Parts: sequence; structure tokens; C-alpha cells
Amino acid sequence: MIGLNNIVKGMTGKLTLLLLSTVSILIAVEWLAIWLTTDAEDYPGVIYHTDDSEVELWCYDDKFNGTADWDLRLDHPLGTLRYAANINDDPRLEELDPRAVYNAVEVRLNELQFRERSESELMLELAREIPFTLIVGDSFCFGQGVRRRDRFSDLIEEKLEAQGQDHILYNSCVPGMNIQRIARVQREAVKRFGVPQRVVYSFTLNDPVRDAQTRMLEDSIYDLMHFRHNRFEAKMRSLLWRSATLRWLGGRRAREQIAERTVAWYQQLYEDNPGWRQTARILAEMKAFSTEKRIEFALVVFPLFHQLEDYPLRNAHQKLANFSRENGIEYIDLLDLFVGKDERQYWVHPTDFHPNDRAHREVATYLLKAFDW
Repeated sequence: MIGLNNIVKGMTGKLTLLLLSTVSILIAVEWLAIWLTTDAEDYPGVIYHTDDSEVELWCYDDKFNGTADWDLRLDHPLGTLRYAANINDDPRLEELDPRAVYNAVEVRLNELQFRERSESELMLELAREIPFTLIVGDSFCFGQGVRRRDRFSDLIEEKLEAQGQDHILYNSCVPGMNIQRIARVQREAVKRFGVPQRVVYSFTLNDPVRDAQTRMLEDSIYDLMHFRHNRFEAKMRSLLWRSATLRWLGGRRAREQIAERTVAWYQQLYEDNPGWRQTARILAEMKAFSTEKRIEFALVVFPLFHQLEDYPLRNAHQKLANFSRENGIEYIDLLDLFVGKDERQYWVHPTDFHPNDRAHREVATYLLKAFDW
């Protein structure tokens, strides 16, 4: 009987030790998860109006991966800042102290709502018969999160000037543009400014026309250009998600699932469906318009900065390459420049996957060699 009691006491001691060890490990894991999730709480880009009606500030926190125009912790000449919007459409950020997102990129728009020199300045330059390239596209070439002078278009113009070669690269890119609106910008700009030497369409993979099915699925993705917490944060409101460990693990899996759905959505844009057929028709019309006006037309395709080491959207690039070859469109694929690299070094911010100033510098160097300026 004494021997049995000793065995029970021994087992009880071991079980108690095992339980205490398990609890200690869980507490340690929970503290680690708290640290990880706290570190991962990044503010998305926040946009402020200023006292200058032509200037907005696009502002990022200390995770910003670029060069800012202004540090909002210091004095600046733009007066009172008034909240306008944020990338995540998060209403909680309306009362945010701008100093929390102190890396401010100035976005100054001209009278045509382009991030460019004024129309009168452009017309004076064109009167001198300086060669002229028109760039059309969306937020990638607009330079979201990048100073104007650090965009690839401005860098190419600067480098050509340093070589003694005047050449205007007029950047008419606007965030949120789709291919229909971009095609209209091409026609309206040629009508307004005259015939350029070349039109460069800076193409991003979300430019194609959506058919009914891809429009329906669009709300369940985050487009691989921004990380939008609100796509899955509703899952974290239950009691189960009070644990930082479960939030971290579950959040990672939720992001992976959304990324998988998003890749599938992009692939669907390039299948033989009504959306792609309309996209192909518009591209062919842009080429035909350029040919009629004796303008060179080039398609410069940006990759998405997502899984560049094992890039999942090569088929979309190949579809565009095949279409360009069949329709006599000069095709330049920037995937060749970035494939195999770590995409994070090219993000504006951990919540903003637009190309940063480093990416724009590399694109400028690449395109300087790719085109005959």
C-alpha cells in the first residue's frame, strides 16, 4: 500500500510539473504573440488636406520605406492639416495625431488633376519643340507614397537632361484608373497637348475590365496593393480571438487565404471571358489611335510586388506579351527586372505594396536602356 501511495505521489508530482511547464510555455507564447501583434500594428497611409488647396499630404508611420517630403514632427509650411481619408477606410483614424504618421509625401496636383507641371509650363516647353513622351496609367506610375521627383518618369527626364538631352516625360497617371479611363486620358491629352513622340502605358495587372463574376468577387480580396485589415478583422471579434496567440496565428492564415483568393481573382481577369475581350479591344484601339497619329505606343507592365521569388501571375504577363506581339505593340515587362527578389524591399510600407522610390529608381535605369530616347 505504501508503494502504491509513493507511485501516486510521484505521478501527481510529475503531472503537476508537466501542467506548470505547459502553462509557462503557453504564457510565454502568448507574450511573444502580444509582442509580435503589437509590432505588426502599422497605421495605413493617411491623407490630409492642407491650407494649400493644390496640395495633399500622404502620410506614413515609422515603417515607411522611402523618402518623405516633410517630417510632421517638425515645422512645415503647409498650415493646418485636416483629415481627408486613409487607405484602409478606417474611421478610427479620423482623430489620429498626424505626428503618428509623420513621414509626409507631398501630392501637388495641377489644374488638370495630374501630378505634373502646369499646363502653361508644358505648352511653353512644347513650343520649343522639345521631344515629348506621354505616360498614362494609374497609382503605380502616379507614385503613391513616392516624392514626385523620385518617380521613374521624373528620374528619366532628369537623367536625360544631365546628358544634354531635353525630353519631356509628362506623367498623366491617376490613382484608381481602369483601362477605359486610361484610354480616354490618352485621347484627351493628345487633343489638348498635341502629338507626342511616344505614349507609354504603364500597365498594372488590375487594369483590365471586370466582368460580372470578377466584380462580384472583388470585395473578398485586397488586390495585393494594400493590406486591408478590415477584410478579415470581423473574424477577430469573438471571445476566442481575445488570445493574442490565436489572433496572430489566425490572422496569418486569414491573410494567406485572402492572398490565395486574390491571386485566383487576378488569374481570372486574364482568362478568355467578356472582361478580357473588352480589355483586348481597348488596348487594340489605343494602339490603332497611336498608329493613326504616327505615335509610338508601348506597353510597360509592372508586376505586383507579391511573392516575387515564386511569382504566381506569370500567365497574366504572358497573355499580355502574346497579345502585344500579335498586335504590333512594343512590350516591356518589368517582371524581368524584379523577379526572384524580396518584394518587401520595394514596398512603400508594410500596408502599402506600391513600388517605393527604390523600385522607381530601378525602373528608370531599366527604361533608359529599353527605349531610344
